[in-house]
Amino acid sequence: LNIESFDEALTFRRKLHDLAKVHSFLIMEDRKLADIGSIVEKQLSGKPFELEKLANFVTLHGLSGPGALKSISNSFPHLGIILVAEMSSEGNLLTKEYSNQVVALANGYENHVAGFVSQSRVDKTGQFLQFTPGVGLNVGGDNLGQRYTTVADAVEVRGADVIIVGRGILSQDPKNWAETAIEFKKQGWNSWKKRLIQIGRASCRERV
Repeated sequence: LNIESFDEALTFRRKLHDLAKVHSFLIMEDRKLADIGSIVEKQLSGKPFELEKLANFVTLHGLSGPGALKSISNSFPHLGIILVAEMSSEGNLLTKEYSNQVVALANGYENHVAGFVSQSRVDKTGQFLQFTPGVGLNVGGDNLGQRYTTVADAVEVRGADVIIVGRGILSQDPKNWAETAIEFKKQGWNSWKKRLIQIGRASCRERV
C-alpha cells in the first residue's frame, strides 16, 4: 500500500477504523520509533499520516532514554506504548543488560506501557504483555539476518502473549493472505490453550 497524500491517508484511516469497529481489533503502528521526545512527537503527529490518529499502540525503542516515553504519554495519552527490548535479527546489539534497562524504563509508566517486544519473558512482574516478532509457519530466515521461529515455540516455550507476523503472511500470494492469516490464528490459539494447560499443571504441582 502506497499512501502519498493527506487525502489518501485520511481515507485509509477511516476505512481501517471502520474495519476495526466491525471486527473488534486494535491497531499497532510498528514504526519502532527511536529518537528524542520532540522528534518522536512530530513523527506521530505529522501529516499526511498522523500516526497518532491511526493507531492504538506504537512500538518504541529505549535508545534515547525516557524522553520519548514521556513525550508520548503526555502528548498522546490515548496511545499504548510497546517498548522494544529484544529483536529477532541475527547479530542485533540489544544485550541482556540493555533489555533490563528498557524494562526499567516502564517504571512509572505502567498506565501507558502495554508490554515489550521480545524473544523471551523480560518482565518478571507479569503485568506486561510479551509481543514476539519473527514468527512464521516454518522456521528459517532470510539473507538479511532475520531469524524465524514457529508459532508453537513463540507461545508455548518463549511465553509470547502476542505473535508479530508480517512476511509470514505478506510473502504469500495475495490470494492466499486470508487463508494464511487464519492458519496463524488457529495455531496461535491452539498453542495458547496448551500453554494454559501447562500453567495449570505447574500450579497444581506447587500446591501439592
